[in-house]
Amino acid sequence: MAKVHLSSPLLRSMVRSWRKRYILFRSSPVLDRATIISALKGIEGRPWLISFDGKEGIVRCKHTDKDGVIAALISLNIEPVATSGTIKGAKKYIRKREHW
Repeated sequence: MAKVHLSSPLLRSMVRSWRKRYILFRSSPVLDRATIISALKGIEGRPWLISFDGKEGIVRCKHTDKDGVIAALISLNIEPVATSGTIKGAKKYIRKREHW
Protein backbone atom coordinates (compact mmCIF):
# COMPACT_ATOMS: atom_id res chain seq x y z
CA MET A 1 0.00 0.00 0.00
CA ALA A 2 1.39 3.40 -0.99
CA LYS A 3 1.99 5.92 1.75
CA VAL A 4 0.49 9.39 1.19
CA HIS A 5 2.63 12.35 2.23
CA LEU A 6 1.10 15.72 2.94
CA SER A 7 4.12 17.57 1.62
CA SER A 8 2.47 18.88 -1.53
CA PRO A 9 0.44 22.10 -1.16
CA LEU A 10 -2.45 20.60 -3.11
CA LEU A 11 -2.89 17.73 -0.68
CA ARG A 12 -2.60 20.03 2.34
CA SER A 13 -5.28 22.31 0.93
CA MET A 14 -7.60 19.36 0.35
CA VAL A 15 -7.17 18.14 3.92
CA ARG A 16 -7.69 21.50 5.57
CA SER A 17 -10.08 23.55 3.52
CA TRP A 18 -10.35 26.60 5.79
CA ARG A 19 -9.04 27.97 9.05
CA LYS A 20 -11.37 29.39 11.65
CA ARG A 21 -11.20 32.89 13.06
CA TYR A 22 -13.06 34.10 16.12
CA ILE A 23 -13.93 37.79 16.14
CA LEU A 24 -14.74 39.38 19.47
CA PHE A 25 -17.03 42.39 19.32
CA ARG A 26 -18.67 44.91 21.60
CA SER A 27 -22.06 46.42 20.90
CA SER A 28 -22.62 49.93 22.21
CA PRO A 29 -26.24 50.19 21.06
CA VAL A 30 -28.35 47.42 22.53
CA LEU A 31 -29.00 44.92 19.75
CA ASP A 32 -30.77 41.61 19.84
CA ARG A 33 -29.31 38.35 18.62
CA ALA A 34 -31.63 38.18 15.58
CA THR A 35 -30.35 41.51 14.21
CA ILE A 36 -26.75 40.32 14.29
CA ILE A 37 -27.62 36.96 12.74
CA SER A 38 -29.54 38.61 9.89
CA ALA A 39 -26.55 40.87 9.14
CA LEU A 40 -24.22 37.87 9.05
CA LYS A 41 -26.46 35.88 6.70
CA GLY A 42 -25.64 38.14 3.78
CA ILE A 43 -21.93 37.29 3.96
CA GLU A 44 -20.42 34.59 1.80
CA GLY A 45 -18.91 31.72 3.71
CA ARG A 46 -20.21 30.42 6.98
CA PRO A 47 -20.12 33.06 9.72
CA TRP A 48 -21.67 31.81 12.94
CA LEU A 49 -22.62 33.69 16.07
CA ILE A 50 -21.01 31.65 18.86
CA SER A 51 -22.08 33.70 21.85
CA PHE A 52 -23.74 37.03 22.55
CA ASP A 53 -24.83 38.42 25.92
CA GLY A 54 -26.41 41.65 24.67
CA LYS A 55 -23.20 43.63 25.00
CA GLU A 56 -20.29 41.42 23.85
CA GLY A 57 -20.08 38.42 21.58
CA ILE A 58 -17.98 36.10 19.44
CA VAL A 59 -18.44 35.32 15.74
CA ARG A 60 -16.73 32.37 14.02
CA CYS A 61 -15.85 32.65 10.32
CA LYS A 62 -13.41 31.48 7.67
CA HIS A 63 -10.04 33.18 7.66
CA THR A 64 -10.74 34.41 4.12
CA ASP A 65 -14.07 36.00 5.15
CA LYS A 66 -12.76 37.80 8.24
CA ASP A 67 -12.71 41.24 6.59
CA GLY A 68 -16.28 40.86 5.32
CA VAL A 69 -17.54 39.87 8.77
CA ILE A 70 -15.77 42.82 10.36
CA ALA A 71 -17.29 45.16 7.75
CA ALA A 72 -20.77 43.77 8.48
CA LEU A 73 -20.27 44.32 12.21
CA ILE A 74 -19.06 47.88 11.65
CA SER A 75 -22.14 48.59 9.48
CA LEU A 76 -24.28 47.79 12.54
CA ASN A 77 -22.19 50.20 14.69
CA ILE A 78 -20.59 47.24 16.46
CA GLU A 79 -16.95 47.58 17.45
CA PRO A 80 -14.70 44.59 16.64
CA VAL A 81 -12.36 44.22 19.60
CA ALA A 82 -9.98 41.41 18.68
CA THR A 83 -9.48 38.41 16.40
CA SER A 84 -8.29 35.01 17.57
CA GLY A 85 -7.47 31.73 15.89
CA THR A 86 -8.98 29.62 18.69
CA ILE A 87 -12.11 29.85 20.80
CA LYS A 88 -9.95 29.30 23.89
CA GLY A 89 -7.86 32.35 23.03
CA ALA A 90 -10.97 34.43 22.45
CA LYS A 91 -12.44 33.48 25.82
CA LYS A 92 -9.08 34.12 27.50
CA TYR A 93 -9.09 37.63 26.03
CA ILE A 94 -12.58 38.26 27.44
CA ARG A 95 -11.52 37.05 30.91
CA LYS A 96 -8.39 39.22 30.77
CA ARG A 97 -10.50 42.29 29.93
CA GLU A 98 -12.81 41.64 32.88
CA HIS A 99 -9.90 42.05 35.29
CA TRP A 100 -8.92 45.53 34.02
